Amino acid sequence: IEEGRLWFQMDCDNRLDILGISGRPINDGSWHTVTLELTSNYTLLSLDDSYVERRRSARAPVRIWPLAADGSLFFGAQVLHGPVGRGGQRPPRAQEGFQGCLGSIMLNGNELPLQNKRSRYAEVAGLSDVKLGCVLYPDPCLGGPCQNGASCIKLPSG
Repeated sequence: IEEGRLWFQMDCDNRLDILGISGRPINDGSWHTVTLELTSNYTLLSLDDSYVERRRSARAPVRIWPLAADGSLFFGAQVLHGPVGRGGQRPPRAQEGFQGCLGSIMLNGNELPLQNKRSRYAEVAGLSDVKLGCVLYPDPCLGGPCQNGASCIKLPSG
């Protein structure tokens, strides 16, 4: 999410692909449903089942799974891959991660165990700045409440 807009970035075979739904902000205090579909031939990103961006692969089909050599999968962050050192390549780490409320994540029809739920499909290795199932409040700066040339800045405390 960048400036309230939904974006997806994938680095596959050293080719960066970016999809975005910029026509509708998602930081409006409401719950939204985001769907991401990855196949070897196309990528589809949708918001609330009505705003859709779809791209066909311009090249031959690519192998998507596993997404990382160690089988890890990151949601809501830019992933940095560490340099190769004496002990091998450092594990990937997340940067500029998602901050906000998250209801659930489904992967191949299976809900990921975000709220200490058990799952035979996946394990959550870490969360940061994410509140699970929290109450959302609208952005206090929407609508420009400040007057006389002042700028509204949303604080982390709301």
